[in-house]
Amino acid sequence: MGNEIFSESQTSILYDITFNLSILSCIGSGFICLSSLISSRLRTFAYSLILALALSNIGVDASFLYGTTTDSNSIECFVQGVSHVYFALVGFFVTTAITTTCYRMVVKQDFTRNDRIFPVMCICWGVPLPLSFLPLITNNYGEAGVWCSIVSQFEENVDFWGLFWSITILYIPLWFTVGLNIWMHFAVSKSLHRLERAASSHSEQAGLVKGQSRFLGVIVRLRLYPLVLCICWSWASVNKIYEIVSPSSPQFWLYILQYTFQSLNGVLFALIYVITPSVRAEWKRKLNLLDETLKRTKL
Repeated sequence: MGNEIFSESQTSILYDITFNLSILSCIGSGFICLSSLISSRLRTFAYSLILALALSNIGVDASFLYGTTTDSNSIECFVQGVSHVYFALVGFFVTTAITTTCYRMVVKQDFTRNDRIFPVMCICWGVPLPLSFLPLITNNYGEAGVWCSIVSQFEENVDFWGLFWSITILYIPLWFTVGLNIWMHFAVSKSLHRLERAASSHSEQAGLVKGQSRFLGVIVRLRLYPLVLCICWSWASVNKIYEIVSPSSPQFWLYILQYTFQSLNGVLFALIYVITPSVRAEWKRKLNLLDETLKRTKL
């Protein structure tokens, strides 16, 4: 599909909404990056995963902020399409790593591998790279609506290879991640409730739970990040399924919902980040130190 599937005014509305929300999303993700930069206490294993998620989201937002191009064969269109797919896949991988971390720490009670961030990051950032280049084999990067991405349709006909790459590279990993996240989320929630009951009792497990309360406090917030992915990519899935079923009649309102929700990732990440007690405490500590430094400077 190209820009001609919608009128000029519809394309302008879609672009303006996504552009403005992507700026807000970048600001939200940037706040997470800044927090990690100024405080070593916010660079633990769990917070490093959140930082990686914020960086991947900035990459997706940057692909939207890059603008539109009318030439599907241009280097600009190629860069936009590949970067959008690559950073989206990185987000899927990091989200899966976050969910797995929550599951391992809460359900399995395994706190022994929280220093192995480097191999996790190698997988999350390395595996998506060759996957994002696969559509080049059949030349399936081009205008896909308003922005460049994997082209799964040409005029009113479904492009087999474009649809194949779109489903296998982007949406199957997305749906697998969503399914895994939902299953692990319920498993973690069930275990957290059990641990909370143990902590309020006089059982032998209560001492263990109280000793791990700092970790569990982070987990309670950490498990919310995968839910953001499930919510923000839900309409993209709906729109893709609709395109497969009815390729000749794209719905403008579905595109509005898809790009609006996708552009809210960073804002929602930042909101979850801010309500985390350890993050607020660390910012308060840093601001107090800054205030004391300024007072000594004046004296």
